[in-house]
Amino acid sequence: MKGLRSLALKSSDVLALRDFYAALGFVFQENRVAKGSVVWRGQVGPVELVLHSGSRRKEEATPETSFRIQVEDIAGKITALRKLGIQIVLDLEFLDDGQTAVVLDPDGRSVELWAPPQAS
Repeated sequence: MKGLRSLALKSSDVLALRDFYAALGFVFQENRVAKGSVVWRGQVGPVELVLHSGSRRKEEATPETSFRIQVEDIAGKITALRKLGIQIVLDLEFLDDGQTAVVLDPDGRSVELWAPPQAS
């Protein structure tokens, strides 16, 4: 494998999901696809994030997807997500390999935010 190029996420509230990932730095474009449906495509570096509408069953307590995103200004990202009402599962921690925090996206997927150690 040479790297991740695209990740597609289904959401019952695609606009809330778009706002969540936009607060992390993704810039989205609305795209009309077959039969008039809309997907949101966002790019950060070589990775494209595709968001589309769909329902999740309420009995699905644990989401199937979780991932780690490297961010700049992790404290600022957490502040922006709090303003959106996003649940912070693990507040900012300073570890040997950098800074980390864990949040839940609007569909309950675990998203770890990570920033490399700051040079002293």
